[in-house]
Amino acid sequence: MRDYLKKGELWSAIVLLLLHMVGFPIAFSTLVLYYPDFLTETQINLLYYAVSTLLVFIFLGRYLRRSFDALIDNIFGCLRSFGLGVVMYFVLSTLAGLVMGALGLTGDNLNQEAISDMLSQDRGMIIAMTVFLAPLAEETLFRGGLFCGLYRRGRVLAYVVCIFVFCIYHVWQYAIALGDISYLLMAIQYIPAAFTLCWVYEQSGSLWTGIFFHMAVNLLGVMVAF
Repeated sequence: MRDYLKKGELWSAIVLLLLHMVGFPIAFSTLVLYYPDFLTETQINLLYYAVSTLLVFIFLGRYLRRSFDALIDNIFGCLRSFGLGVVMYFVLSTLAGLVMGALGLTGDNLNQEAISDMLSQDRGMIIAMTVFLAPLAEETLFRGGLFCGLYRRGRVLAYVVCIFVFCIYHVWQYAIALGDISYLLMAIQYIPAAFTLCWVYEQSGSLWTGIFFHMAVNLLGVMVAF
């Protein structure tokens, strides 16, 4: 993998990742708590991803440009990684479903339910958020920042930590809201995407391959929710 961040960019990515995972959710949750009628749930979520994406372009725009150049320079290799990633994702998703069934994890995914509910309110905002903003922000921070930052210290370490953090990121707020730590096990559903996105990034040498892959997966999810 040749697509590394520079030292200053790496620190920027780590700070933005912490804000995206913890700081912004707490800030926006507090805003909703004290001003419940100020913005709708859909608007709050759109604002959350819009702010993260804007900061990504401000502080990591040059990295994204270099990574896009790497995509153009190796377009056929990136397409190959994308195609193999699709196969890998669906195989791993099937295995994850079997594991969850064996563990008796048949409850609803509250994150997906929330997106489905918001789709009925404003499809345009949700498509913009899930298909465009979320992949740009999350891939830059999780794969570009966390995975890339750890990769030099060890390939296995980078995979394990990035997959774990990415999966927990999608469920921790719901576990706290429910007061049920066992809900964290729903993170298993996100392992296929987390692993595949790391692999696609590593194999293609360009973060944009993962961004486009993430966009495709989220678009599929939106279409299913419709």
